[in-house]
Amino acid sequence: MQEIGKAVKSNVYLADNFSDLTMFLEKINSRTLWVVDTNTARLVRPLPEAHVIIGSNEGSKSLKSVQEIITAASDRNFSRTDTFVAMGGGLVTDTVAFAASIYKRGCRLLLIPSTLLAMTDASIGGKTAVNFSNTKNLIGTFYPANDVIICPDYLKSLPEKTYKCGLAEIIKASFLTKNDDLMKELVLNKDKILSRDMETLKRVITLSVRIKCAYVNNDPCEEKGIRKALNFGHTFGHALESLKRMNVTHGEAVAWGMAKAAKAALDKRLCDEDLVKSLMYLLSVYGFDTAYRINPGDWNEYRRYLFKDKKVKNGALKFILLKEQGRPVEAELDEALLKSIVADI
Repeated sequence: MQEIGKAVKSNVYLADNFSDLTMFLEKINSRTLWVVDTNTARLVRPLPEAHVIIGSNEGSKSLKSVQEIITAASDRNFSRTDTFVAMGGGLVTDTVAFAASIYKRGCRLLLIPSTLLAMTDASIGGKTAVNFSNTKNLIGTFYPANDVIICPDYLKSLPEKTYKCGLAEIIKASFLTKNDDLMKELVLNKDKILSRDMETLKRVITLSVRIKCAYVNNDPCEEKGIRKALNFGHTFGHALESLKRMNVTHGEAVAWGMAKAAKAALDKRLCDEDLVKSLMYLLSVYGFDTAYRINPGDWNEYRRYLFKDKKVKNGALKFILLKEQGRPVEAELDEALLKSIVADI
């Protein structure tokens, strides 16, 4: 068990298998509203009477879905002590968590992440969000779940592309700590990780969650600047995801964004080449394409999405760069450098 936050604590549990997960769910002593997407709905048979099914595409991470969830709870006269249960990937956990945070000013929340990305990142740390006006995560709150149950058995049936999304966040975590345990797992057990060996994945997930929890515990609501480090690669990546003509997953965008952030740090002489080579090696062996460059005609749109980022303050956009493993820093990048890093000019 890992505790997150201060005022509100999330208990994060690692279930050994589906039977272990079922035993935990049988102990819930409140009414529950289950929310799943069209992909995970087939994993819950039969679905509880009180349930909502939302779409599995990014367009469903919306205020419309939040309204559906809250309407279902309100129609059943759910109280603040009743529980919203979200089972699915980050799209589902982020959306349901936001709905829980505003329903009657906050009700109980249980997250059951079903993707590697959600297990190691989206469900951990209390950030909730929905997209708005073609912008990723524009509307959100801080609202830690009461409980998060991670069951790696879900990973066995994931499509390859969906599975790999989470690997980008795990690679990110390995560079945000001076402890080498996670990085050693990524380097030495690549084949086991890619083949989804359960025992290896349990270790990798546990190490990754501990790294994120350490940042969250020290800065639960991103007030001290410590937690911003978790945005490594995300500022570049979120803007890429928002480009209308792009069709990239969150993991692919974050991997691309980390490569661009590494190049920026090298150009600014913040880090040495060995750090960049280490990062690029891991991104490469896990199959991420980081060579893509934005067409000149897309630069203005890409730049516009960059400056919609939540980290813009007084018109200045800050990026998370690395000085060395475990030493993230915040830095501004001038437009000329930005364009040279990401655009095909």
